[in-house]
Amino acid sequence: MKNSIRTLVLISLLTPLVWSCGEKLDLTQFPTTEVNDPVPVRYIPLPWAASPKNTFNRPTDIITGYDGTFYFIEEGESRIVNIDASGEVISVSRPIRKPIALAQTRNMQILVTAVDTIRIGTTLVEQAVILRLNLVDTVGGFPVRRNLSDVVPEVVYRHPTPTVAQANANVRYTGIATFFDNSFIVSRTGAIRSDNPAVSSNAMLLFPRGFDRFSPNPALREPGAVPLRVNGNGYGFADSVSSVTTLAVPPQSPDVNSSFDFLFTTVVPTQPFKVHRIRFLQTSAGDVFSPDESLLNQNPALGTRFLGEPDRFLRPADISVFGNFIFIVDSEQNKFYQFTSQGVEGVPPPPNAEDRRNVIVSFSEFGINQANPDRLDNPRGVCYLRPFLYISDTNNGRILRMILTSDLE
Repeated sequence: MKNSIRTLVLISLLTPLVWSCGEKLDLTQFPTTEVNDPVPVRYIPLPWAASPKNTFNRPTDIITGYDGTFYFIEEGESRIVNIDASGEVISVSRPIRKPIALAQTRNMQILVTAVDTIRIGTTLVEQAVILRLNLVDTVGGFPVRRNLSDVVPEVVYRHPTPTVAQANANVRYTGIATFFDNSFIVSRTGAIRSDNPAVSSNAMLLFPRGFDRFSPNPALREPGAVPLRVNGNGYGFADSVSSVTTLAVPPQSPDVNSSFDFLFTTVVPTQPFKVHRIRFLQTSAGDVFSPDESLLNQNPALGTRFLGEPDRFLRPADISVFGNFIFIVDSEQNKFYQFTSQGVEGVPPPPNAEDRRNVIVSFSEFGINQANPDRLDNPRGVCYLRPFLYISDTNNGRILRMILTSDLE
């Protein structure tokens, strides 16, 4: 009973932070879609109410939090920024050295991949680390929310680097995502290339629920490696992974997806397919992770462009999911993409459209003035919380909030 009371208090504590999706939008602030508009459904920018200037120093990875707010890495300031649904900055973290990717567990812990320095003999070297910021404290037996600035980042895990040669492999944790049970997955890259996952710098690491490097239970002290090919151009090969996402995403709900499936992006120039989906199956022979090639299917009755087209991407920097959709930003193409979970590009057409195939809403240019459009420049983060799309437009120093014109009606 006490746990139930604490859960209710935590929900009550976080509820004021959640923007109401039922709130009626003022449609007069948006451009109308003309009858002869060649793109009847498209994304348009929605200015932030609290911070119209929206200026940040190289924002990169961005996530929707389970507390109804948003977190992103401000690379140029070596910190994490927490903003609410109006764009108001709630808090910023203490300095974090070279932050790369972030995620949040359902019990309100922020996980960040970053870089630390250690001394091996007389040599100072860099070491890949995973940090944790616990945003819920217990006061008087009840949970209390803490701001980022109140929390000292704690090292959860360090990449083993017992020698200078191993440190020079330049290992980095490039992506991180959480599952429904607060276990999490991390992508690892580096200079050592091998078909043997035990030797290669490339790996997908699974950290179990309750992971603790000081735990007396050996099963909770070290991550396990997902048994995938890690060196080469094949579909499902975890070679040079740039981002990873699971299907467990906000908002907080008992219905959060309980699958252990995940998707990741890769940046090997010669790899024709740079977006991969891995299915998790429990079989009589044990647990199995296997590449799901159905994502590569192309049905011309459903759409005109597809995720499974070879060489579709150059450098996909981030991937996220929401409902039946997959969102990707490509930092080299300066472009945002949206696909269905079946790999069809776009969204359903308007109800009165004769062509029932998906309408493509991917873009690199946007804005009201089509003669002089705004443009993405090195976008490196993307997330979605109905009905808004959020993009870290890194070189332009801003977080874009966008909405489909079809969601304004």
